[in-house]
Amino acid sequence: MRYIFSLLAAAGAASAAIVNGNETSGPRGQGNCSLSNGTFTCSSGAECTFDTSISAFRCEGDSGSPTGGITDGSDSDTGGKEMQGPPGRSCHQHEMHWHCDDGSFCEFDNGVWLCETNSSEGGTCVVHGGHTHGDCSDQCGSIDIGEYDQPLHIGAIFILLVSSALGVGLPIAFSGFKMRSFFSWGLFVVKHFGTGVILCTALIHLLFHAFVMFNNDCIGELAYGPAAAAIALAAVYVVFLFDYIGMRFFARKTRQLAEATRTENRSNDGKDDISDVDSAQISPEIAMSQLKWEVSLLEIGIVFHSVMIGVSLGATGGDQFVPFLIAIVFHQLFEGLALGSRVCFLIFKTWHKMKVFIMAVCFSLITPIGIAIGIGVHESYSPNSKSALLALGILNGLSAGVLIYAALVELIANDWFKSPEMRSSGVFKTCLGITMLLLGSLLMAVL
Repeated sequence: MRYIFSLLAAAGAASAAIVNGNETSGPRGQGNCSLSNGTFTCSSGAECTFDTSISAFRCEGDSGSPTGGITDGSDSDTGGKEMQGPPGRSCHQHEMHWHCDDGSFCEFDNGVWLCETNSSEGGTCVVHGGHTHGDCSDQCGSIDIGEYDQPLHIGAIFILLVSSALGVGLPIAFSGFKMRSFFSWGLFVVKHFGTGVILCTALIHLLFHAFVMFNNDCIGELAYGPAAAAIALAAVYVVFLFDYIGMRFFARKTRQLAEATRTENRSNDGKDDISDVDSAQISPEIAMSQLKWEVSLLEIGIVFHSVMIGVSLGATGGDQFVPFLIAIVFHQLFEGLALGSRVCFLIFKTWHKMKVFIMAVCFSLITPIGIAIGIGVHESYSPNSKSALLALGILNGLSAGVLIYAALVELIANDWFKSPEMRSSGVFKTCLGITMLLLGSLLMAVL
C-alpha cells in the first residue's frame, strides 16, 4: 500500500492530478465533460484521461478539487491541508492517518492526499497496526498481511527488549542518586510524565481499539452494542473491589498494631503514651503496602496489553511492519519510564532489590515474548478472524479498565490529592507536574 501511495504522490506532485470517477461517465468534480478521442474535456478547464493501472483519471489543467465518495481503487485529493483532514470528507484523525465516514482511509504524503476508499464490490480493507480498518466483511479470516520478513521480525525481539529494558531501567538506575537535587527532579518529571502515558494508553489506545474490534463486521451484530465499554467498566469494578478489600485489611491491621503498642506502653510505665503511633509507626507500613499494590496493578495492566502488542507485531507483515515497529519502540520506552518511575521508590522501602529487579525483567521480556508468539503463529493468524477480534477486544477492554482505575485512583489521586508533596508544592513545581502529565498523554496520543 505504501508503494501505491508513493506512486500516487509522485503523480500528484507533478503536473497531473489524480481524480476519481468512472471510465464511461467521466471524472468527478470537474463539471460537465465531453469525450473525444479517449480524452474528457471538462468545463473546469481540465483535460482528463483514464489510467487503467490506478483505476482513476489523470487530469491536466485546472482540475479543481475532487469530491471524494465511494469509488474503485485509490484517489489522490489535492488542495487539502494536513491538519484539516482530506477535503470533501468527514473524517477524524487516528495516529498518522485519517478515518472517514465513508469508510475511506487517508494519508497526507508529499503535499497530496491519498485515500483508499470503499468499492461497490465490498470495499477496501486496510490492515494497520495489527488490526483492520474499512470494510473487511468479505475478507473475514483471510487477510493477506503481505510479504513476511522473518529475520527482521526476529531482530524486532531484541530491539523491543532493549527499548523496554531502557525505559524501565533508567529510573531504577538513577534512583540511587535520588537524594541529589538533579536526580530528584528528574524522577519527579518522569513520574508525572509516566502517569500521563498510562492514562492516554488506557483511553486512546486500549479502549478505542476495543471498540474497533467489536465494531468489526466479521464479528457480526453484538447483542449489547457498548460491549467494549462494559468490559472496561467491569474491570474497573473488579479492581475497585480488590482495592477496597485491601484497604479494609490494612485498616484492621493498623488498629491491631495500635492497640498492641498501647498495651505495651501501659505495661511499661502505666501510662497511655502511644506517641502518635498511627502517624509515626503505622503509616509508613501502610504506605508501603499501598505502593506495592499500586505498582503491581500497573504491572498487571501493562503486561496484558504488552502481550497483545507483541503478538500483533510478530504476526504483522508487509510495508506496515517497520512503521508499526517504530511506534511500538517508543510506546514501550514511555511505558517503561512510567513503570520504572514507580518501581524505583520500592528500593528504599522494605522490598528487597531482587523483587524490584524481577518486576523490571518481567516488563522487559513480555513484549519480546509476544513477538515470538506472533512469529510462531503468523501463518495461521488473521487479524480479521472472529476469534482474534473477540480475544483482542476483550483483552483491550480489560486492560483499559485496569489502567484507567490505576491512573485516576492510584496515581493521579494519590499524587495530587493525598501526597503532601503536591498539596503544599509551589507554583513552579505544580505547573511542572501538570505540564509533564499533559505532555505524557500528548506524546502517547500521537504514537
